[in-house]
Amino acid sequence: MTESILSYNQEDSVKLLCQIDLKKLLPAPEQRKRFNNKWNDFKESDPHNNEIFELEGDILKYQSEQLIPSKPDDRRTPLLLVFGNPASECQLKIDPTR
Repeated sequence: MTESILSYNQEDSVKLLCQIDLKKLLPAPEQRKRFNNKWNDFKESDPHNNEIFELEGDILKYQSEQLIPSKPDDRRTPLLLVFGNPASECQLKIDPTR
């Protein structure tokens, strides 16, 4: 069985720490070179990107949000909402210590 390109850990009731394995996402050397060439421009494109996104070797880490209903005994059909690519200001409002 192969490991996933994307993994995540629930940090609190809303916040997820997501990790993307760039070796698996971008297996061709020219793909990774293109990513690396654009990385600094991406970080500079928004003042909050440096606080939300982190590149550690081949692992890209970022914060995301997830909202799950908290009443497991409720008889209504469960609903799972997962939001990706949030506005960077939202991530900073979730964790004001950043």
